[in-house]
Amino acid sequence: MDVATTDGDDQASLRGRIDLARPCTLSSFIEPLDALLEVEEINNRMLIFNDIAQGVVQTVQDHFRLSVPPNRSNSTGNRSGGLDLANPQKVQSCYRWNRRKCVRALTQPSSARSPVKVEETFNYFKGIWETVGSPAERPFPEPPTRPPVVEILSKDFVADCLRSCENSSPGEDLISYRHWREIDPSCTILTKIFNICLQVADIPTSWKSSRTILIHKKGELDRLDNWRPISLSNTIYKLFTKCMARKLSDWCEMNEVLSSAQKGFSPFDGVLEHNFLLSQHLESARRAKTDKFTAWLDISNAFGSVPKQVILDSLMACGVDVDFITLISNIYEGSTTCVLTEEGPTPPIKILSGVKQGCPLSGILFNLAIDKVLQKIQENREHRAVLAFADDIVLMSDSAAELQELLLTTSDELRALCLHLNPRKCATLHLSGRVPTGSRNSTFLLDGVPVSALEDGDEYQYLGKPAGFFLQKNFRTANEALSLLEKISGSQLSQWQKLDALKTFMFPTMSFAMRTAQLGKTGWAEVDLAARREIKNILSLPSNASNHYIHGNRKLGCCGLPSAAQDSDFYLVDSAFKLLTSKDEEVALQALGQLTRTVSHRLGRSPSDGDLGSFLSGCMEGEFAGSTNQLSNTWTLARKASDRQQVTWSFTNSQPSIAFGDENITSTQRRKVMRGFHDNFQVRETQCLLAQPSQGKAMDGSGQFAFSI
Repeated sequence: MDVATTDGDDQASLRGRIDLARPCTLSSFIEPLDALLEVEEINNRMLIFNDIAQGVVQTVQDHFRLSVPPNRSNSTGNRSGGLDLANPQKVQSCYRWNRRKCVRALTQPSSARSPVKVEETFNYFKGIWETVGSPAERPFPEPPTRPPVVEILSKDFVADCLRSCENSSPGEDLISYRHWREIDPSCTILTKIFNICLQVADIPTSWKSSRTILIHKKGELDRLDNWRPISLSNTIYKLFTKCMARKLSDWCEMNEVLSSAQKGFSPFDGVLEHNFLLSQHLESARRAKTDKFTAWLDISNAFGSVPKQVILDSLMACGVDVDFITLISNIYEGSTTCVLTEEGPTPPIKILSGVKQGCPLSGILFNLAIDKVLQKIQENREHRAVLAFADDIVLMSDSAAELQELLLTTSDELRALCLHLNPRKCATLHLSGRVPTGSRNSTFLLDGVPVSALEDGDEYQYLGKPAGFFLQKNFRTANEALSLLEKISGSQLSQWQKLDALKTFMFPTMSFAMRTAQLGKTGWAEVDLAARREIKNILSLPSNASNHYIHGNRKLGCCGLPSAAQDSDFYLVDSAFKLLTSKDEEVALQALGQLTRTVSHRLGRSPSDGDLGSFLSGCMEGEFAGSTNQLSNTWTLARKASDRQQVTWSFTNSQPSIAFGDENITSTQRRKVMRGFHDNFQVRETQCLLAQPSQGKAMDGSGQFAFSI
């Protein structure tokens, strides 16, 4: 008997395959969740929601066979997870599951842990988190009327947040982000749960408990204030708060809520921009032959000390809707944590004060809490007086009297929020541009305590870059990268995992040092020599094998690894472009101003847009042929890098664009510069390899299959 079939059906029948809809493990929860969403007048609604949320977690645990080990109750702060580094199977399996955790175990197998006894640890953090500060009572202005932060979450939004989550350590329920991505790929269940949280302005009780590990910052190991507490919460809680943090950050940006001085946890290139503004402040002393004053401030236990009431008041003051404020209040209501120590966990500690470091909401909430401090510091001042990156604060002034006034204002405003400066971790710099140029010994006080004054050659580590005057070249980053290279190369990872680890973890550690020119190109070339030698050993290649294979495009059968020397040029050009196109108008204006002064000094006249483009492109013809720049800065470095990489700059109405290879990037495409450089570099390296004799056959073969790249 003939049966009419489509071509697809015919092919399926020939293969003897029947396609069945894949059952959803969590489908049984859709109906009760919908009922909670649609019917608000349900008795014991929160109790029912808690049961459903716990049922979802239990189902996920059962599906993936997750169970708490018998000794979990006595778990310590050991972050290596007991990984046997000599066992290739376990190391490679760990890398496939959690790359960052595996590399941390490989590179920091004996990382320092707090030697403080569990009882002392408990009493210390109990004294911080269970102490409710009383912020100073101040007039509360009428808050502005603004739209709500969030009314409902879409599945696409939640899925996007989930995709961006690193597969970090799970919480007490052992469920990782990877588990959620696998069991609820469309985020249907997660979105329903999160929208119920928005409706009831609360979260399930099980989300409110966490574990806290201690990460050593620097200093003596037996001082608990030298350890940073990081909260390990359940991933479903962290995903929800990540959604809330993104919504709140977008709301703050749309309504221009935060001070322009605050660049922490923001869409700005804050680290780059703050370091640039600080260097501009110090450079102006030499340029104008005057004195400039700077103070770097440290807030004692900033995130752990800010009172809950300060956070809620700051939300209300900037016009956040009542429902969202209630949600934030309830998130912290009843929250507890156990601190993991060498002897085991402490008893639960109530979190009555502070924000939880490790919680996605903490950054933006802290920024809002101290925003009034930044605005008070900057109040009625024409020049930029303060820079802030979360709790890293820098004060800048034109006189000693002004800096002392700024220190007093900052201390008073922070104290009103129950926050306190730590004088022994603060520093000042009095830089004079008068001959002899250098630091001057000036004393400044914080609460009557003298603050350390930097001398010539002294440095203060600010946002990853040494700050000060007459500093020596810093080889720290390069040496740390080489140490990382050796540990990854000598590990039990497979070949492809070693290459992936180098690309993902080693090369990015050098990016900021490259961006801020902490080491010359010759130094980065030395890193390349060592890296290529190790990479060839990993791949069992002879020492005279072509380097082009290492850097060529993966899709064309090469390795696709960066070059430190080339990247150092790319980052210098990218930094210059980002400063000129910054969203912060003051940064963009100062960048253009310094570039204009640099070119004007070279030409002896006011430069045109064409002159700016020619200068940055490395032009050595005409007026540029017989002149030089006495001092090195962002623009002279970008000029040299652009010349080496054949980058052409052009300006239209003071707005830059750059061209290289087949790329032409305008100010609206500022995020594409580094990707364009890397793509162009890989294509160039591949072409160079193919131009050599007897090359290309193996590359063609491996490039045809996705699993080989």
